[in-house]
Amino acid sequence: KEAALYVLSQMLSDFQDTEKQISPEAASGFVDFTHYAMRQPDAFLRARGYLIAGSLTRTSGDALQQYAASFLEASLQAIS
Repeated sequence: KEAALYVLSQMLSDFQDTEKQISPEAASGFVDFTHYAMRQPDAFLRARGYLIAGSLTRTSGDALQQYAASFLEASLQAIS
């Protein structure tokens, strides 16, 4: 699971480097897996989920704006 998130992270990073966006359909398809990862007891898997949440929000344009606040809130709760 963590390896799949790592590959997704690298792909999203490439999109960011080339200033391209992923399709809304593709971005929406990763939301459930991202939420799943963010709720796991394994710290590394959870951390990878938070990283993916940020990258997905940045590379999807406005497609995931409805999730942006919940992703941010979950990240802030994890810090405190």
